[in-house]
Amino acid sequence: MYVSAAGNTASNAAFIVSTTITADTPAGTTTPGYIRVVDISDTTATREARYTYSSWSGSTFTLTGTLDRTYSTDDTAYVPFIDINATESSAAVTVIYTADRSIIIRVRRKATTAILPFETTGTFGSAGYSTTAIRTTDSIVT
Repeated sequence: MYVSAAGNTASNAAFIVSTTITADTPAGTTTPGYIRVVDISDTTATREARYTYSSWSGSTFTLTGTLDRTYSTDDTAYVPFIDINATESSAAVTVIYTADRSIIIRVRRKATTAILPFETTGTFGSAGYSTTAIRTTDSIVT
C-alpha cells in the first residue's frame, strides 16, 4: 500500500511514506490506528512491526510511540482497517468510502486452542464488505 520515505530512523515518533496517505485511512483519533511496516531486509519473524498512530496528515503518520528500527526507502507499509486481538465473535469498523479497494482478510490464533490460519481476499465496495472466517482447530500445534 505504501513505501517508506527517507528519514524513518529508530526512535522517531513519526513514520513517513513516499506518497500522500489515502483519504479512507482510519484517522486514529477516537480509536487507535495501526500501521504495519515490513522491513524487507529482515528475514526473521520480527520483520513486520505494528505501530500505533494518533493521526496522519499528508504523508506522515504521527506515532504514539517511536520506531524500533531504521527503515530504508524500499521497505513497505500498510494500514489495516481492522487490526485487533478479537475477544468477541465478530469485529466491525466504519470506513470513509472513497473507491473500491482490494482487501485481504487474515485470522490467526495461537492460544489454548490453536486454529489453522484463515485467509481470503475480496473487494471493499460502496456497500461495505462482510465475510465469515473458518476457524478449524489445528491438531498439530498445542
